[in-house]
Amino acid sequence: MEGVNDQTTNFMTLHTSPGCAVTSQSNGQMPIYSSNCDTSVNGNEGCSIHDTSSQSYGAGFNSDGGAQFAMEWTSSGISIWWFNRNNPAPSDMFGASPNPAGWGQPRAQWAGSGCNWDGHFASHNLVFDTTFCGAWAGADWSSDSTCAAKASSCNDYVQNNPGAFAPAYWNIEALKVYQQNGQRVSRRAEAANATTPEEDFDALHAAVAAAKVARAKRAPAYAPQTVPHLVPSASQTVDPEWARAQATQFPGHARPTRARHDGN
Repeated sequence: MEGVNDQTTNFMTLHTSPGCAVTSQSNGQMPIYSSNCDTSVNGNEGCSIHDTSSQSYGAGFNSDGGAQFAMEWTSSGISIWWFNRNNPAPSDMFGASPNPAGWGQPRAQWAGSGCNWDGHFASHNLVFDTTFCGAWAGADWSSDSTCAAKASSCNDYVQNNPGAFAPAYWNIEALKVYQQNGQRVSRRAEAANATTPEEDFDALHAAVAAAKVARAKRAPAYAPQTVPHLVPSASQTVDPEWARAQATQFPGHARPTRARHDGN
């Protein structure tokens, strides 16, 4: 799900390193808009599929009460379904064993022998991101008549109109991840139980404190400390020196992160 400025329909796009292209006609409801997924060509357009429904993004999406999205990622390709009030989600979509084979034609699908799907897509993170300006929205600002009438540039508008972004947020009711055999591998994430940035930063401070204690006891200089919520799994660690630097540079705030949602 992706878009900028006053865009009214959803763009679904894959971005990869060289050597990945959609060579066969998409089996999805929406046709392929651009077939080369390589970020180094066509201005990083990627292999994109543009939805035609005004309920798929922006004001139309919000007024319709949102939607439910599902993505299937296999060795043969990637497919996306989305459902809303006018097209209810299948009963098994959030159940113990969802079966995409029974959901009908996907909204978008990338497939074909032009891409090694296992080679280009691995170890990804789920990211919900709201970006102010940037390479896409900032560059397209002047070509959007509504935006261009508000300010000379995207940066200028954001800097001088912070109140305009008060309603800019994500409201996530649930999030689930499954293995290909249908086994659930992550628990439902209810909004009421989700961690806040403050809680995440508290966890970071706890890691820093633990590192200082370890150093006082003559522990190895870079003894890793596990930081819950800030890493994808409990087995991953954070260098305490890095954590200390982040805590010093950004006091009172959750640490900044950089995340990727495109291919390798």
